[in-house]
This record gives sequence, C-alpha cells and structure tokens, in this order.
Amino acid sequence: MTFMPLDLVEQLPQEIAPEEVTHHVPVGHAPGGLFGETHLLAHRGRLLAFWRGSMLTPYRQIPVSEGLAPRLERGSFSSTLWLSTAAGQESVELSMFEVDAAAELLRALFPQAFPTEHDDGESASKAPEPPEPPAAEPEPSELPAAEPEPAMPPPVPEPAMPPPVPTRPAPPPVPNSTEGQPPDSAESSSASERRDREAEAALLERRLQEDPHDIVTSLSLEEIYRDTGDDLRLARLLSARVDILESPVEQVETLWEVAHIHASSGDPEQGLKTLMLAYLMDYTNRATVFRMEQLADEHGLWNLLLSELNDLVQRVDEISTRAGILVQMSRWYRRVYSRTDYADACLMHAKRLDPQHPAVLAALGELAY
Repeated sequence: MTFMPLDLVEQLPQEIAPEEVTHHVPVGHAPGGLFGETHLLAHRGRLLAFWRGSMLTPYRQIPVSEGLAPRLERGSFSSTLWLSTAAGQESVELSMFEVDAAAELLRALFPQAFPTEHDDGESASKAPEPPEPPAAEPEPSELPAAEPEPAMPPPVPEPAMPPPVPTRPAPPPVPNSTEGQPPDSAESSSASERRDREAEAALLERRLQEDPHDIVTSLSLEEIYRDTGDDLRLARLLSARVDILESPVEQVETLWEVAHIHASSGDPEQGLKTLMLAYLMDYTNRATVFRMEQLADEHGLWNLLLSELNDLVQRVDEISTRAGILVQMSRWYRRVYSRTDYADACLMHAKRLDPQHPAVLAALGELAY
C-alpha cells in the first residue's frame, strides 16, 4: 500500500481497497489547470484519477477509459498528462516535480507505451542545482541542546478584517445578457453586480466577527471571495478557519490551500511558511513534505526552508517532534546541499534526543546500508 491522504482513502469507492493501490501521485491542480488537486492511482493494473476543487468539497472520479494509455507531453517547466475518457480528453497539468512520479506510475501500468528511458533516466530524476547554502548556518557544535526551550510561540496573527462596508439598497434586476447594450451600460451592470457582492461580503464579515465559529457564514464568504477573485481575503478567511476546525486532517489540508493561494498570488515565501505551520502540526505527513519540497524547488527557497526550520526546531517543546524534524533536515542537507557534515550533525542530535524514534532508526539504517 502506498501513502494517501486520509480523506481520499475514506472517499474511495468500496471496490477499491487502499492496500491494493501500488502507486499514488498527488498533483497540485484540478483537470484543465483549474484550482484544486488531482490524485493519480494505480490499482489492479488500472489507472484511476480523482480530483476536487477545494479542501471542503468531495472527491470526484475522472472516468478514465480502461486500457487506453494516456499521453504525456513533457515541457521545460511543466508537463501535461492527457487522460482518455468517454467524453474526450481530460488534461492534467504536472509540475517539473510531479512529472517523474507520474511517469513512473505510467510505466508500471503501460510499459509498452512508456518504456524505461535508459539513456536519460538518471538525469530525469536528478535534483535541480541547489542554491547557495544559508549564509549564517550554525556549525554542528552549535546545534540546540537536548533540553527543550520554551514552548513554540503561536503563529503570527493574521491581519485584522477590513472595516465593514455599509450595506446599500439592492439595485433593480439586471438582465442576464448584456447583448445589445451600449458598452457603458454593460460596464455599469458589471460594476453594480460587484458592488452588490461587496456589500453582501461586508454583511457576512460583520456576522462572522460576531461569531467566528459560524461555519455557514464562513462558507458563504468563501464563495464570494472565490467569485470575485479576492485571494488576499480568501487566504485570511481560510487561515482563521483553521482555528475552529476540529479535525487535524482538515486543519492541515486547509493550510495546504492557503499556501497554494499565496504561492499562486506571487508570494511563495508566505506559501512556504504556511506549509511549515502544517508541517509542525504533523511532521509525519508526507504530502506536506512533498508540497514544501515542490515550492522550495520551483522558487529556490531551500535557504529559507532550512533556516526557518533550524530556528523553529529549537523552540519546539515536544522531543519526538524535534527529533523527527532534525531527521528531515538531515535528509535535505544531504540531498540538496551535499553537506554531509550538517546532515550527520542533525541526525546525531536527533539520535541523542530520541534514540528509538522510528525516523531516526530508519535514517541510521539507510546510512548503514
């Protein structure tokens, strides 16, 4: 069985046993390049695909035609996977970090259509050229002592909601079509509709300020922010929702979406810091680690990632969490920077903190092998 998000496992059809899924590739886009996520699965020799538009909507299955090999178009920075369905072709955009995993899945299911690339297989999986190491990286001897420091400070609070906009009377009904209207009239209708949506949002914002746990109001606001393309307020809304969600899985997945919004809006650093909050909630979640690696690769943020973790690991109170994070830092120092000295120092420190930690034992076993 391969690792899959818990909510995906729970929503799989009954005939699909999770333990029979041999390959799983998470993709950070919905079909057609839309906002959302897609999951490609290999199950009993078949290709299955599931997608959803947001963390709060259920997964939908793409009816991939059985026996028809997909088509993979590789690009320099992104690639496109074309899936055959009864209704035609569905496209799934793959980042340069996702395409190799997708190709491996396709080779397992369709070996004739996707033969092993002996010539350039090594270069296809080769990590991108790493950025310069952090300027003020501590020497191994300066790594944090085993005694935990004060508890990790809470995340930086989100900016306050903007002041509500006074509601205004509803305008007369606007025709569904602007055909035949002068350009000025069509623009006026569009502006009027937007003002109505902003007024509705202001009313809902006031209601949510009075009761931050009102999930129905929060979902209504989310719909408006998505319709109007207000990514900044959408990110703030979802960040605030994390505090009222009871399920740790939903909290982590909501932070994934907030990170995606920041990265898509031109602020990948904030996206990475948001993913780090999800990582601290559950450092064993491989999907979070995958997203952090993807963002660091695409935007050259490895310095930021390791520097922030190097600081945070000294503030985490839970010993097992500190050890797990140190093991992951060790892997990245070794793989990305080829700094075996820092990698070994992190691993040895993790061993001193928790000698029986599963991640520590696994990493030591890999080195021995």
